[in-house]
Amino acid sequence: DDLEHALMDALDATRGDARADVIAVFGLCKFKHAARLMIPCLRDDSPAVRGAAADALCALEAWDWGDKILERILREEDPRVRIRLAAAAPRFKLQDSIEPLISWLGDPDPLVAQAALEALRSLTGRDLGPDPARWSAWWETSRPGR
Repeated sequence: DDLEHALMDALDATRGDARADVIAVFGLCKFKHAARLMIPCLRDDSPAVRGAAADALCALEAWDWGDKILERILREEDPRVRIRLAAAAPRFKLQDSIEPLISWLGDPDPLVAQAALEALRSLTGRDLGPDPARWSAWWETSRPGR
């Protein structure tokens, strides 16, 4: 309890990369009910904090918060955070992330494109290669409700 309270205090008192470190400890310590504290961190100005929050939500197995991960996927521009969100998408089973992940295949950062491809493979059970057009064509015919 003392560690958890100290971490909560530290989360309130820190900013930037130091805040990201505090968030990482929440995930490492598996303080599951702290997941709600990670949600505002997904909207932080610091990419390090946003990425750490996504990682912590995965570590905490906070599957009920998948909609918040999806919201971040739809808005995120930072390549480092996109990579971490792409890793989170299959863990949260976010089928609604398929379309944005397809668009990330064309990201100028090859690490983002690779992370998106790995997420798409995991989410869909398909391996259509790195071509966004091929994935888009498949998704048009395969998405639920089509």
